[in-house]
Amino acid sequence: MEQKVKVLYFDNGMTVVFFKKKQSGRVSFQMLYSVGAKSENNKNAGISHMIEHMFFKGTKKLKEGVLDAIVYKISGVANAFTSYDYTGYVFNVPSCNCEKIFFILSDSMNNCLFRDEYLRTEIKTVFQELKMYSDDTLASMASEIMSGMFYDHPYRRPIVGYKNTIVSFTTEDLTSFYKKFYTPQNSVLAVVGDISKKDVVGYIERYFKTSRIRAFSRAREFPRKCDFHEADIRKRRTILYRDVEIPHFLFAWEIPGVSKQNIFMYGAISYLLGGGRGSILYRKLVYEMDIANSIEVFIYDLFDYSVLFVYVQPKLLSWEKKIYNAICEVFRMMEEFKLDNDEFVRAINRTKMFHVNFCENSDNL
Repeated sequence: MEQKVKVLYFDNGMTVVFFKKKQSGRVSFQMLYSVGAKSENNKNAGISHMIEHMFFKGTKKLKEGVLDAIVYKISGVANAFTSYDYTGYVFNVPSCNCEKIFFILSDSMNNCLFRDEYLRTEIKTVFQELKMYSDDTLASMASEIMSGMFYDHPYRRPIVGYKNTIVSFTTEDLTSFYKKFYTPQNSVLAVVGDISKKDVVGYIERYFKTSRIRAFSRAREFPRKCDFHEADIRKRRTILYRDVEIPHFLFAWEIPGVSKQNIFMYGAISYLLGGGRGSILYRKLVYEMDIANSIEVFIYDLFDYSVLFVYVQPKLLSWEKKIYNAICEVFRMMEEFKLDNDEFVRAINRTKMFHVNFCENSDNL
């Protein structure tokens, strides 16, 4: 990249990450709030996700549906997501219309209304989303694993929440939670595209009623708490009975969180172990041992503790132990550096290629 990513700090505590792409003709925004399923408790599980839904249901200045109409009229797109660690709002618009997004982001940080009539409708929508995840065998298995593995950590609760907590949400509940976490000092705004640094600073100062500061004191950072979790060396086994013709195995191991700056390494590990038919575990389980139909490796890259998953469709249900031992044998070979160096080079190159392609899309930056 010819340009460097610039980080701007403002006296209201807000952080803006800026990268200019001159030829794009568009500007991509991601407003990230440090709030997610991890920030909840047993009584309000799923409230972060519910607020994400209600984000588009009107503010003091914009009636329900107006936000979407504005984005549509300026040839833009909008989306949102909730994770265990953060909630994000994404906008992609032509650069000539980007000022309207600064207004929307400012308005939604301060003026969201959680009207009861819209809340009742969205609760039904979230119920359908919860049912969709429940019907997905792999998603259900991953949820059960997270619940057992992090029995003493907030990661044990599903992002969408539970039926009994979702149905109990009130306007007052959402408003209180929103005011606590939707603040400048608890947010990071990423701006990528065909816009100047001067314009970004000007719009932030205008719509967020703040000014940029030169020095940045670490003491001003919003505290990010890392919840305690005691590593459990015991193995846990959960069986879900579903009316499926092919059995499914999902093995999981707790690994350090991405706060340790190791996300690139995790990408390489995923490719090395289960990135397609040329990966180590695919060759071993599918081709050499002929005990599986398919295999996939993926990682939940969470802040506090991440999770490595190995998903296998076995040929026989009784081969669970044989497959598990084969996976552990590959892990031991990695630990003892007994794998062919070409395997590591292949995984690293594929990870580099992924990151290059990833950065070509302004939304991803």
